[in-house]
Amino acid sequence: MSDRRKLNTSPDIPYKFLTTLIWAPAFPLLRLATTKLPHLRPYVIGGAIVAANLHGFWLIQNPDLSDEAIN
Repeated sequence: MSDRRKLNTSPDIPYKFLTTLIWAPAFPLLRLATTKLPHLRPYVIGGAIVAANLHGFWLIQNPDLSDEAIN
C-alpha cells in the first residue's frame, strides 16, 4: 500500500512562481482604472511594474521561501 501512495503523489509545486497569475491581470485593470486620468497612466503602470519586480526579487531572495528551507 505504501508503494502505491508513492506512485500517485504529485510533484511539489513551487507556489512562489505562480504569483504571475496575480500580477498579469492587474495591468489591464490598471489601464481601465486610469481611463479618466490618462496623464497618470504611465506612472501607475510603471509603479506596478516596479512593485511586481521587487516582489519577484523578494520571493527569490527570501531565505524562508527558498527551496533549501522548504525541503
